[in-house]
Amino acid sequence: MRNMKKNILFLLFVLFAAMPVSAQFYVEWNDRERTEVDGNLTFSKLNGNYSIGGDGYQDYFNISKVTAITRMPSIFRIYTRQYDLRNDGVYVHPYNHYRVDYDDPNCCNEYGNVADPDDPFWPNARIVESKPNDTVLIIADFDLGYDSPANHGNDPTGFLSVKGLDSNLQPTGNEYPLVWNYDSKSGLWAWFLKMPKETVLIEATTHPLTTYVGQEFVDEYDCFFIPWGSAYGNTVRSVSTPDASLELKDNTVFTLKSETGHVPGYDYDNRGVYIYKDGDITFDEEACKNIAGRDNDGIALQGKYDPQAWVMMSFDLEDGGLDETYRYFFTVKKSANVTDYKIAANEAGGRFLIAATVDGEREYWYYNAPGGQKTLSKVKADFAGKDIDEEGVEATVYSEDGVALFKYKYADGKPVFEYPGREAGTYTDEAGEGEDLVLDGFGEGTYGDREGTYTIDESGMNLVFTCTDNGEEITFVLYKNDGTYSKQEAQPSAGPTGTYSTDGSYSYEMRVTVNGDGKADFYFANGGTVYYDEHGVNCVYDATAKTIVLSGFMMGNPETWGNSSLQTVDFTVSDDGSTLTCQTEKIKQISKGPSTSIVIKGTVLEKN
Repeated sequence: MRNMKKNILFLLFVLFAAMPVSAQFYVEWNDRERTEVDGNLTFSKLNGNYSIGGDGYQDYFNISKVTAITRMPSIFRIYTRQYDLRNDGVYVHPYNHYRVDYDDPNCCNEYGNVADPDDPFWPNARIVESKPNDTVLIIADFDLGYDSPANHGNDPTGFLSVKGLDSNLQPTGNEYPLVWNYDSKSGLWAWFLKMPKETVLIEATTHPLTTYVGQEFVDEYDCFFIPWGSAYGNTVRSVSTPDASLELKDNTVFTLKSETGHVPGYDYDNRGVYIYKDGDITFDEEACKNIAGRDNDGIALQGKYDPQAWVMMSFDLEDGGLDETYRYFFTVKKSANVTDYKIAANEAGGRFLIAATVDGEREYWYYNAPGGQKTLSKVKADFAGKDIDEEGVEATVYSEDGVALFKYKYADGKPVFEYPGREAGTYTDEAGEGEDLVLDGFGEGTYGDREGTYTIDESGMNLVFTCTDNGEEITFVLYKNDGTYSKQEAQPSAGPTGTYSTDGSYSYEMRVTVNGDGKADFYFANGGTVYYDEHGVNCVYDATAKTIVLSGFMMGNPETWGNSSLQTVDFTVSDDGSTLTCQTEKIKQISKGPSTSIVIKGTVLEKN
């Protein structure tokens, strides 16, 4: 036995002598375990066991179990499969390790790609190298619309794995943990791997998100440019093919691509992430920004979705606050087969009439861009078979429920939009007795079931309705703020005429001049401030009730801030016609608050 141990010792000594000092070794036992031995090697006997040691430490082995001592590599390979971001949904690479095994010219090319056909990972892998215990930073870039550890509390399980490989590049069964951490040197968040003492393979997997699977808005769209802005005022734009194409995918990704030169200032070929909620389409700002390997520009989009048609707005995130980066598109599904797109802009370039052929039928939309609403609505119009850019074409454009929106005509090579007067709308009798009065804002309307035309004075209150069937004229006073009217049954009569005024006993001055032709002048001043100096206001004298009612001019509502056309100034007339007594409770200057209201009821005006 003693001679056997001497022979084994001699064998180990010979092996050590043949190896260079300051190297790394494996000591292998017959149970195939391994222990690294570093440093300037020594070999000694201790308590019946033998030790191999150096650099201030010793590892002890039972010499009878030692089967071989072999050189241990000082550096190990890291294999990473070559993933394609767009096709595989993920791209992975070690960030801070670039060295490849140049001592093995057959392993890989100059870029670290596996070049050896005998390598089991050829050709879809890359090789870098690392020393054991080094920290390897692993960057994993998951594509837009794909699931990632970020959606699961940065847990890499099911997404990233590091597996050990033996000298034959077969799995050893070892897996190594990854830690999500911040690297202060690079300024990057990355996955930290403590390099083990064996070759490893980094693998990744993911799958597309299913956020909007089965949703109606997931589709491909044709986009037609809307020439918004004063530079396009009084113009008609006409194209036969879409200016851009949009796809909303079920994994939250959008793609936007334009035809070269179609969209002023931009040629789109971009991707990003959209968000849909309650009909609104917005964007994920972080995902839409310029990210290496994804987009050339950070383009965002948003709009109010409608299955028939909607307006999509795109803009550059880097210059998102600048008006010149905004582009608007009339957006319809490709399945609608839209052709022959024409869009006419009003003088300011903010309101548009859109005409397009949809599945062979001519259809119309109205886009109202000013303000925050930016509404798109389908409309009806009869252009008698002509197009909106034909000279002399003219028609009234109605909403789908029959409300006149504007009159459109094309004259002298320009589109013209004529909008309805402020009186347009439906009015009910303030007394709750009469029929509805409906005005289109263009001089036509109905009173109950009677059609007719109307004229209205500059105040927007006094209206004369002429019935088409018999020419009867009916006078109304409109109260626009609450949508009511009063029918003026009592007609002006001879009644009192002349000028009536306060006698100086009041802190304010009031004066009324009755002309006898249905019109009057009204003056009111307080403390040197003139509240009203109105001429030609509506004046109705009721001989039976002996009242005079003044109306038809904008007045301050005494109970609130702001103005109101509701108010009237009412007077009773004395039997002899010498005085007028005010029956209106309060009066207030326009644009003042209710605290400035003055009680005027009971004020007596004497005839001059």
